[in-house]
Amino acid sequence: MDPGLWNAKPICNLGQNVHDLTFDDSTGTMYALVKHEDYTSLQILDLMTGEMTLVADYGYYSEAPWSIADDDNGTIYAFMYGSGVMYTLDAENGYKLTPVTDADGNEIVICDSNGDPLNPKYSQGMVYDNGIIYYAYYTSAWWGESSELIAINTADWSCQYSAYSAWGYDQDNNLMNYYPNTELVGLMVLNETNYTIPEATEAVALSMSASSLLLGVGQSNQLKVSAVPWNYELGKVNWSSS
Repeated sequence: MDPGLWNAKPICNLGQNVHDLTFDDSTGTMYALVKHEDYTSLQILDLMTGEMTLVADYGYYSEAPWSIADDDNGTIYAFMYGSGVMYTLDAENGYKLTPVTDADGNEIVICDSNGDPLNPKYSQGMVYDNGIIYYAYYTSAWWGESSELIAINTADWSCQYSAYSAWGYDQDNNLMNYYPNTELVGLMVLNETNYTIPEATEAVALSMSASSLLLGVGQSNQLKVSAVPWNYELGKVNWSSS
């Protein structure tokens, strides 16, 4: 996606139920949190081909990370289903969920604006930017405000909360205000990065817009062909049939 112009180019159809994505700028790695029928997994997504590689199987969703955010230095923060405890995914130990603790060894528990521990029941957006984790928390309210934008300071784990009004930007708290009865789902931070998309020098596979067609007499259909990797520039394509 081209920031500013917002022209989007599809890379591939992942064919899986991806709950959340986070990008590690230090290694150029895209992580995907995938919910399967009876378990949740963490996978590495190849940005060139769309292929997914399993790196962790967390079992049933209630024991799995629910939202993830990388701090660009390899630390992945996470919330679990139904828990306000802040976790990290320990890459050196199979991406095991590890509670974040304070100097006294107490688990860090994040609360909502009412002071109640978070109780995430949906996979909401979570991003990291300059020491702050931004989390779009669905409050499960059936009326009024149904979402909170929580800014979590990783230096002392203090929190700021979005105000709810219809006036847009909250200058005092440097946060956005949102209309009532709306739900925040996805969050995105635009930053400069050292990562560059590798140049595709050859195609490793070709795909067509249709695997089969049934045409009547006098009918026609235009087939399109695309290459893997997605940024390989196809030249002339020779078609043949048998």
